[in-house]
Amino acid sequence: MENVLVEDAIIEGTKHPFALYVANIRSGYWAEWWKGRRTPTEFGSIKNITIRNLSYRNPNNNGVLIEVMRGREIENLLLENVYLPSSGGASLHPIPEEKTQAYPLSPNIYGQLPAYGFFIRNARNIQMKNVWCWPQSSEPRNCLVHENATNIDSSGLHY
Repeated sequence: MENVLVEDAIIEGTKHPFALYVANIRSGYWAEWWKGRRTPTEFGSIKNITIRNLSYRNPNNNGVLIEVMRGREIENLLLENVYLPSSGGASLHPIPEEKTQAYPLSPNIYGQLPAYGFFIRNARNIQMKNVWCWPQSSEPRNCLVHENATNIDSSGLHY
């Protein structure tokens, strides 16, 4: 996925606001599907993505998962004018082990994420401008948790 603009969107009635995720589909869940078929040798990538003017309504306490498999990176993601409330009320969760062989039925591959706002892994050049995240009840998790991520400009993240 490259050079994508998501703009003027309202997300409602979902378990998670959104996710950007790339994993190995030649094993795990998909291994049976690929039997006897030509399997891809390259993996997808995520770069040059803008998500602007997005609101999440009727939230639960799941955050946003932004992750690709180890050895790859999500590159150049701009989040601008994004409003992500959380219902709060979760408990602390450690950073999970990577499950790059798992099929991402949703960000639920990890269960509860370690952040109520954003969990980012294997990424670079992430910019947040006027991004608002807030729990609606007591919440012990941080808004932003990242691992193996460089050049994250969260100066425009309000929580």
